[in-house]
Amino acid sequence: MKPSRWILLKPQPRQAHQERTQSGFSMIELLMTAFILAVGILGLTALQSLALTAATRSKGYNGAVAVAGHILEDIESQARQRWLIITNDPTAAFPAYAPDYFAGVDVTENFTFNGHYPDASAANPVDRNVFFTVVTHGDPVLHTVAGSGAIRNYTVTVTFNEAGAAGQPTATRRVVINKTVLYGA
Repeated sequence: MKPSRWILLKPQPRQAHQERTQSGFSMIELLMTAFILAVGILGLTALQSLALTAATRSKGYNGAVAVAGHILEDIESQARQRWLIITNDPTAAFPAYAPDYFAGVDVTENFTFNGHYPDASAANPVDRNVFFTVVTHGDPVLHTVAGSGAIRNYTVTVTFNEAGAAGQPTATRRVVINKTVLYGA
């Protein structure tokens, strides 16, 4: 008996294309990545545009609220002065107020974007042009206080034109603030 010969089979070498591993991106993957990146950049651009519009809008609203607050402070200041005058000397005359918010008529005033009265001689056009139109309305007397004072509601309405984005029309905006005031009558 002859010893059997075992034949060892060597594995055949793999073909060249099978040995390569993927070492990069395919064209489709690159195109998809570029598309997703483009959509993201467009989204950021739109977000920036919206942020700028909102910032401009809030600046107009903040200015309108500041102007209305200024008017209400003037009304309260005049009310306190009148109250002090009438309680110290009931026969004393009130000083001439400009504007007089207690005369019983609506008061209309104009202010610049910076909240000042327009000045035609100002070098800066922002200080020359009217931006806010303010109408102050005092309701009829709500209550009389022992013959020396009265309580009245005041409504301050600030109107301004907000410029739209390029190609968009301007929009008229309005801020309304109410306050109840006790004053000397």
